[in-house]
Amino acid sequence: MWNGVIWVIMPVHILNVQGGAYTIQDLAEYFQAMPDLARSPQSGEHTFVNAVAVTLYEQADIHPFIFGGGFIDWTAAPNVGAGEDTTITCHIKIEPGGVYRLIYDETFLAAAVPDPICTPHPRDINTQCVPRILHNVYGVRIQASQAAIGGGWNTIDFEWFDALRGG
Repeated sequence: MWNGVIWVIMPVHILNVQGGAYTIQDLAEYFQAMPDLARSPQSGEHTFVNAVAVTLYEQADIHPFIFGGGFIDWTAAPNVGAGEDTTITCHIKIEPGGVYRLIYDETFLAAAVPDPICTPHPRDINTQCVPRILHNVYGVRIQASQAAIGGGWNTIDFEWFDALRGG
């Protein structure tokens, strides 16, 4: 609206079904705070070159978020060399600024390719139940390591999904 000197932007009110009134700015802030599920840019592949644990995924925030789980594809890692065992661990933070707590630790033996080959993670190794979605966590870290012995190092492909604020 022109007031004779400058253009003045008037807030536009939108009524929601509950009867409240919100401006466009209110709605923009509301949508910015909503988690948005997407493929993590940390998805990819890793070729082991030594026995040191590597971080495949790590996200921490002061706001709670949703970790949508992921998969490790063992197609490129046949684990045929004796002793090429691969260990996957998952840690979570359940409070802002908290410490990581181990929720998953599984070793895939070199003698056999995992079944199924595209394995969901994290999962409960005792029941094979998969907690694919971790709600309201403040941090998730997934690491992998491969034994230093064996006929060679393997490559694994992995996909992670998360819902972050303003994503």
